[in-house]
Amino acid sequence: MSERMIKRVAIIGAGQMGSGIGAEFARFGYKVALQARHDETLKHSIESIREDLSLMMETELISADEAKAALSRIRTTKDMADAVKDAGHVVESVPENLPLKQQVFAQLDELCPPEVTLATNSSALRADDCAAQAKHHPERILITHYWYPAPFIPLVEVIGGKRTAPAILERIAKLLQSMHKKVVLQKLELPTGPAGWGNALQHPMEDNARKLVDEKGCEPRVVDDLIRFGFGRRLPFTAIFLRYDMIGLDFFYNAAKARGAEVWKPFKDRVERGETGMKSGKGFYDWPGDSAKQYLRHFNRELIHLMKQDMERGDI
Repeated sequence: MSERMIKRVAIIGAGQMGSGIGAEFARFGYKVALQARHDETLKHSIESIREDLSLMMETELISADEAKAALSRIRTTKDMADAVKDAGHVVESVPENLPLKQQVFAQLDELCPPEVTLATNSSALRADDCAAQAKHHPERILITHYWYPAPFIPLVEVIGGKRTAPAILERIAKLLQSMHKKVVLQKLELPTGPAGWGNALQHPMEDNARKLVDEKGCEPRVVDDLIRFGFGRRLPFTAIFLRYDMIGLDFFYNAAKARGAEVWKPFKDRVERGETGMKSGKGFYDWPGDSAKQYLRHFNRELIHLMKQDMERGDI
């Protein structure tokens, strides 16, 4: 498969996600063709993109000139063949319907030259399944899972199927990194459950939330409050392993011992080496000098900022 410079991108499906992905590419200088079957969908898509660009201007992420230039790079069409003409990369963002996605990729595989990469934005389906009817070049089909809202969430999971060429994953990862996306490269989709690691983390929490509502009498609003004003408040800053380092790995080591539970091996190994997190200068991360102190100061400042917003809105 020969390389070619990607200058034009086609988005197949112009709903919420497709529109946001199109806006991202246009913002970073790519010519974008948005394709949908209905005029009303395309009209709404452009309106949505205008709103996103307007918000970017309001928050000084981009200038008015940059917003105008981004919008000028986007065109709409109802014709798939027209959309992918001269495109170097295609993103499919149609509804989560496997037969529909298989049909789309079969068409794209016929329409696009071999060097054109084809990505699904699916959060639930697998690249291998989406590519099942692609007869010519299934090796160029992968998942690029954006998170809603696509222009404002940095993460994109770049995920391969069994037939996806590793070079394709690397190429698209570099492309997205050049657009200031935080790329997680997953060489092979998960065989069961969600295809990507991100939803493998997220789905169990959602399952437990529904159980609290169904079985424990917890109101949906209370579930959201527990997350928004409790542990979820720190997740953007500490996630999981940063939090372990912040609290101290010895805390979790000793807590497991006190319960009579087996200590998780990564805790055990680090604690026995004296690597207890921020206080020792090393845990799952390295904390040289005063980096831990500076990190905690920034973390607490952000929490105060959010708390002030809560108070201004009357949420607390």
